[in-house]
Amino acid sequence: MKKSLFGLFIAAIAITLFAFTDLQKQNSDLPKPDKKFNTFYWYNVSGTQTSGSRLNDSPVDKSSAMSSLTTCDDTATDFCLYGSTNPNLTSGTSVSNPAEEQIIRQEQ
Repeated sequence: MKKSLFGLFIAAIAITLFAFTDLQKQNSDLPKPDKKFNTFYWYNVSGTQTSGSRLNDSPVDKSSAMSSLTTCDDTATDFCLYGSTNPNLTSGTSVSNPAEEQIIRQEQ
């Protein structure tokens, strides 16, 4: 009887210890989320095409790109900046139907 109670006691301790194990340590080998999600090279837009060279030397997020925006006067399009993962877009590249996270809209 003492052996079975001792076994039950050990099992209860093991379950209790497992319940309070820090899951962060167990998951430390999992890949970390990309902190640069939705970062792009940003280009001015005129009409439905890029105009000029890129505005940043490394990919940045939308809020950082907005700090590069000085004017947004073009009435031919509803957005002023276009973000691309390609750092080598040439002036005149078509940007029709871009995803929402890739554009900075002009103020209405």
